Amino acid sequence: MSNKTTLINTAEDLAEHFRQVEAFINYEDITTIIREQLFKEIEHSGFDSLTLPQKTFHALSCFEDALGNLGLWWFFDNTEADMIDFTEFAFTQLGGDDLSTGFSRARSALTGIPDPYENQNEIEEELYLGPFMDWNNSLADRIYTYAEEHGLFLSQTSGSSRKM
Repeated sequence: MSNKTTLINTAEDLAEHFRQVEAFINYEDITTIIREQLFKEIEHSGFDSLTLPQKTFHALSCFEDALGNLGLWWFFDNTEADMIDFTEFAFTQLGGDDLSTGFSRARSALTGIPDPYENQNEIEEELYLGPFMDWNNSLADRIYTYAEEHGLFLSQTSGSSRKM
């Protein structure tokens, strides 16, 4: 790598670090900062360019967003199969075997069924929500703790942790 490329990369990393510090000072949600950073990385270099903790955080955050906004059926119907596979694995990384089992059970029941909103297809999605709602801490809190434990706050280069 040339000195010019190294300087450009260093300047970009420094600019991103200052953007994150400014966002933090302005009380922007830290998990939103991380998610924006990961979406940029995925757009630029692909999901495989992320470290294992980054992939785990991203997958679980996407799931948690769908869970809170659009529902389990939407997640299984509108998410790429490889991301669904990784999300199941991510639950084991989070330390929640009960969550991984609950995810598997919901995936089996809700994948491949017609859109319940267009077809008046009665699905009882709430039957599958228990593992994600009954945990001691909320899923969002667990994801936040995972990010904190794996050093995802503020700028870290993608090479700072072991890649999957």
